[in-house]
Amino acid sequence: MGGGTDYESFFKSNIGCSIFATIDKFVYVSTINQPSFVKDLYKFTYRKTEAVEKILQIEHPVVRETLREFKWKTPINIATMADLPESSGLGSSSAFAAALYKNLAARRGIDLDPTNLAQKSIMMERYKLNEPGGWQDQISTSFGGLRSVTYSKKNFTVSENLLTQKLIDYLKPRLILIRTNLIRKNMRSASKTEIFVKNKKNTSDLLNMADYSREVWRNITQTSSIESIFKILQEAIKHSWDYKSKWSNQIVSTEVDIVISKITKLGARYYKLVGAGGGGFMLVADTPSIISKIKSGLSQQDYVEFSLYPRGTSSIIYE
Repeated sequence: MGGGTDYESFFKSNIGCSIFATIDKFVYVSTINQPSFVKDLYKFTYRKTEAVEKILQIEHPVVRETLREFKWKTPINIATMADLPESSGLGSSSAFAAALYKNLAARRGIDLDPTNLAQKSIMMERYKLNEPGGWQDQISTSFGGLRSVTYSKKNFTVSENLLTQKLIDYLKPRLILIRTNLIRKNMRSASKTEIFVKNKKNTSDLLNMADYSREVWRNITQTSSIESIFKILQEAIKHSWDYKSKWSNQIVSTEVDIVISKITKLGARYYKLVGAGGGGFMLVADTPSIISKIKSGLSQQDYVEFSLYPRGTSSIIYE
């Protein structure tokens, strides 16, 4: 929660605050060396395959610019897969940017801590490529866990991780993601939010949201009861949705309204659209009995079960 306050247009003159929790759905980036005699020295496989002689010929902007930043010279084959589709509102583009940077840094023998990795990912997406959006996705995928982030001017501060195995186990049967029938138009939604923030159309709401996020985090840190933490998170999800859903139709589309109608009839009380809006997934936080009722009332393809995940972007090196 606290999305919107992580946009630089807001926190360059205000103090932003958001709370994130990462899940056990991943973006994977693998790399292998290519022999120097191949014609296409640089290969990247995603929904299509790019095989080119020069880095500047790569169409995918993050891959091209990251290789350029590293001044990459040796032939390399890059591939990516993901547990969930792109444009889901779950930060997959930033997860990919961070994973690629972490992978190439490891190949160079560079050990990046989460702060440096988040900074590199933010620089790539927000400054070098001028893609609209906030900073939360890059920070959350780099750090992982359940944390609070404070944004001020051009800096950010990340709290300690409060996600324990006991809390993970408690929350698993109480959380679910509901798929909307609309793939989120990531750039368009983020661009509209950026315009809202820049034009100060919702500054008072954002200031209230930042204050509320700080209050929520204080309350979480002051209790050791997992039941109390869950109740605090439920109310925060509801509060966040009440704010965001009134901003514009970029947040609440007809498809999202249909999903809300379905899940509320099945008993859902605490829910919000994940990400910048427009589509993707609804997060529901409720009792195990209501979550079970929602699952029974929907097709299996309409929801995703998950657990919270305590760690951020990491590298595995096979020799």
